[in-house]
This record gives sequence, structure tokens and C-alpha cells, in this order.
Amino acid sequence: MRSAPGPPGDDVVNPITADSTAPAPASAPKSTTAKTLWVLCAALLIATTVTFGTSLWVFRNVHGTVETVRTNTAPAILDVLAAEEALVRADSAAISSFQSGEVKISGPGLQHQNQLTVASQNLAQVAEHNSAGPQGSQRIQLLEGLLESYSGSIGQAHAHFGTAVGTADLWSASRLLHNGDNSILAELDHLREDQDKALIDQIKTSSMISGNLLVWAVPIAFLFVLLGVTQVFLKRRFRRSVNPLLLLSTLVVVGLSMVTSLALVSQHRLESTRDTLDRVTGEWKADISAADAQGQWTLGRLVMIECSQEKGGCGPTVNRSVTDRAPTDGTADRAHDTRVVRWNRDVDEQTGPAARNSHLWFFIPLMSALIAVLIPFGLWPRIEEYRYRPR
Repeated sequence: MRSAPGPPGDDVVNPITADSTAPAPASAPKSTTAKTLWVLCAALLIATTVTFGTSLWVFRNVHGTVETVRTNTAPAILDVLAAEEALVRADSAAISSFQSGEVKISGPGLQHQNQLTVASQNLAQVAEHNSAGPQGSQRIQLLEGLLESYSGSIGQAHAHFGTAVGTADLWSASRLLHNGDNSILAELDHLREDQDKALIDQIKTSSMISGNLLVWAVPIAFLFVLLGVTQVFLKRRFRRSVNPLLLLSTLVVVGLSMVTSLALVSQHRLESTRDTLDRVTGEWKADISAADAQGQWTLGRLVMIECSQEKGGCGPTVNRSVTDRAPTDGTADRAHDTRVVRWNRDVDEQTGPAARNSHLWFFIPLMSALIAVLIPFGLWPRIEEYRYRPR
């Protein structure tokens, strides 16, 4: 028995047609090459930016310290030594004028006034170059007040010349310069030590031995390695031997590291500057001590003659000032000015070359910008190749 025909338009479904309407199979997974290229490009640009920042900071930090030492700290130390020498010479000149009796005619003497003026000028230069902060400024103000007191004591000694009071005033003035931790010469030593401590702190801040060296070396090394990894990836995936623009970027990174490494040379010379200053300080102080010994021996003899006429004689302090110090023949004193010129030249020969490369800082942003341009231009053709490749 036949089955009843279906309603009009109700056709029998063709199995072939039915198969054609079935959902298409899932497409093959997309390649990750394009994504990898984008990631490498972004990583290279970030590494370039970090390298630029750390290289510029390290370079400017070292050369900024070199400039500070060259223009402020080293001159301040030398100015303190010059002020100390001038005060010793001023004191010795005043003592000589009292011994010879010239003080009756011309006072403490022109040499005394000139050396006192030189000491004041050197102290003013220390104030201008001071690197020890508020502590150094306070000590300079204290020294200015002590110098006024010393000058006043010399004036009183001049006014009372020819009497025991005048000799006592001269002794007191010289003791103000020499005696105890609060004396003028001791305060000058403390001021020089303050500047030397500032120099040590400055060298530590810019040191390329530990932290600063890692801050500079690690980003450059990472960028260099990342460029090498990118070249290897491109060679394996695209069968190309070398990407010329990435190779050029690598060479620029080498040039960037060479420019930044000049900071190592400057830092070494900066550290040598402190050794030179220590040597200069020791030699200069030896000359100052020799000149001071002559003046103090003369003062001791002068006071001993005066006090020997008094009942009880001289005290132990006066006796020690004569017996503990012996006069010099003046040979070292005559050669001193030549040594001062050599000492200043030695310091300049350290700080000058250390600052010589500071103007090369502009190569760092220039090279970094060039790297940042070469990297995307080198990778973009490969990215475009996968961007339009049919799926």
C-alpha cells in the first residue's frame, strides 16, 4: 500500500545536499610568528628606553661629580691650606717685627698685613667653594670672628710695645692662633677635614664599582642579548642569514656602551684626585709646620727674655716653646712657592682630564634614538609578511 504523498512543496531531502549544509570543519590555528615579532619589537624598544635612561644617568652622575670636585671641593681644600700658610707667615712676620723693634715705626709690618689679607681672601674663597654644607659655613663664620680677635690682639700688642703687657699680648695673640682644639689653625684643619669628607661622599655617590656599575651594565647587556635572540629567531623562521638593520642596531649598542664606559675612566681619575690631594696636603702641612716652628721659636726666645726679668721666671709653656722647636735655615721656605705651583698643577692634571669627556653626553640620546628607529624598521617587513599572509 502506497503511502500518502506529502504536502505540496515537501520535497525529499537529498542526502548529498544535506551533507553540504553541514558545518565546515574548524580552520587551522593561527600562526604565533606575528605575535612573537610584536613582542620582540616591544621588548627591544623597552630595553632601549631603559638603557638610554640608565646610561645617561650614570654618565651625567659621574661627570657632574667630577665638575663639582674640580670647581668646588678640590679648590676649597687647597684654599684652606693656603689660608693656614698665610696665617702662619703673618704671625711669624709680626713676631719678627717685635723682635727687631720695627714695630715702633711701622707696626706689625707690611708683610704681616699682606699675609693677613691673603688669609682672609682665601677664607672667602673657601666660603665660595664650600662643599661641606651648613657645617662648613658655620665653621667659616667662626674663623672670621677668630681672625678679627687675632688681629685685635696684635694691635694691642703693638700699642703696649716695650712693656711686659705688650709681650704678653703678642704671646696671647699667637696662642689664639696655635693653642688647643679651638685655635684658629685647629679650626682650619677641621674645615679642611669637612671638605675632605665631602669629597669622599661625592666619590662614593658616583662610584662605578658596585651599584652604579650594575645599573649601567645590566640593561646594555640585556639589550645586546635580546638583539642576538631576535636575529636567531628571524634566521630560523624566515631562512634569512642576517637582518641588516638589527645588525646595525647591535653595532650602535656597542658604540653606546663605549661612550658610557668613558665614565669609568673619569671615575678612576676622580679617585686618583683624592690620593693627589692627600699627598699635597701632607707635603704642604710639612712646609707650614717648618715655617711655624721658626716663628714660634723666635716668640719663645722673645718672651723668655722678657719674663726672665720678672720674679719667678718663665713658665713651662714658654720653656717648651723654645726647647721643642728649632729654627730652620730657610732653604725649604725659599723653595716653597715652587712646590705650591707644582701641587696645584698636580691637582689640575687629575681633575681636568676627568672632566674632558663630559661634553660627549649628547651621543647617548642620539644613539638611543637611532636604535629605537632601526629596530621597528628592521622587524616591520617580517611583521607585514605575516599580516597579509592568507590564513
